[in-house]
Amino acid sequence: AVANISYDNWKRIEKLAYYGYGYKNRTSHKWYAITQYLIWINVDMEADIYFTDKVNGKKITKYEDEINQIMNDVNNHDIAPLFSTGLEINLGDEVRIDNFFEEFNIYENDFLWENSNNTLVIRDLKDDMVLEFYRISNYHDKDVVLFVSDEYQDLIRPGNVNEPKFEVPIKIKKGKIGLDIINNRDVYTVEASFDNTCYEIVGVIDKICTNEEMKYDTGDLKYGDYIIKQISNGIGYRKDTMEYKVTIDDSNTHPVLTLHNFLIRNDINLTKYACKDEICLLEEGAVFEVYDKDNNLVNSLKTDINGNANVTLGYGEYHISQIKGIENYSVVDDFSEKIVDEVSNHSKELFNYYIKTDLVKN
Repeated sequence: AVANISYDNWKRIEKLAYYGYGYKNRTSHKWYAITQYLIWINVDMEADIYFTDKVNGKKITKYEDEINQIMNDVNNHDIAPLFSTGLEINLGDEVRIDNFFEEFNIYENDFLWENSNNTLVIRDLKDDMVLEFYRISNYHDKDVVLFVSDEYQDLIRPGNVNEPKFEVPIKIKKGKIGLDIINNRDVYTVEASFDNTCYEIVGVIDKICTNEEMKYDTGDLKYGDYIIKQISNGIGYRKDTMEYKVTIDDSNTHPVLTLHNFLIRNDINLTKYACKDEICLLEEGAVFEVYDKDNNLVNSLKTDINGNANVTLGYGEYHISQIKGIENYSVVDDFSEKIVDEVSNHSKELFNYYIKTDLVKN
């Protein structure tokens, strides 16, 4: 207690003296009287203290607006401002708090900020943080002083009061995009290459390239919509012409997009006939071998009861040789098929012919 005044009440009186007469534009005589009135009713809360219309006159209501102004400043002194409940900004955006430097200042910090016409501007925040700041209460040159005496009137000299500390949690809205780049290569090829498989995140990353299956994560990105598209594809792979939209938001801060790269493939279909005396019948059991451009054996095909054989192969050129057929029948000449797309027709009708032999008589 100070001069028989409770600690809490004394702190309130300090603020009345600070925000009352002499504070900013409160310099006329009426502010002196209003401030004195407010201090008195707080010193002795049971006393009936009021304004009169003249000396020893009637009790009147006066200066209500002015009283409310001072009391509003006093009551709000230790109350955190509304923005201290927390701010959320997108990564890369500025924090802007208007009229900040009229009332507040910040503690030492390691982030970039400036005072722009009494607006606090914070830039380039990468991670969540807590802004620590305090209410500026240094309007006077000295601290408040109370003079207490049993022989004289107690006096108070207005001065600076405590500077309450506040905090603003700032959340940075950010996330990242994952790309799961898949090589769908489940049929034979030696000529296709996954090299130069590249994507773009429009406006963010010009090129993300790989020569094999890859899981990729971007760096931190702001909330929002992003477009991902393929800008080049490997030799022997379909060009992906789709544009994919990915959204980073509170519900998904790390969306993962699976990007399938499909190998160009096609079917080689053989239909085999055996011909004798101008009659051609479907031939079962004819055997063909398929080789790649490096002469590696890829597959062996045998015609069924309907004379059909087929194989699905990936991008490239293939050489086909018949190695077995009906005895005393010719075999077809070796031939090649080149798979460069998925729409061309690689169906072949193949004909073997009976070989006539002359009989020798003794």
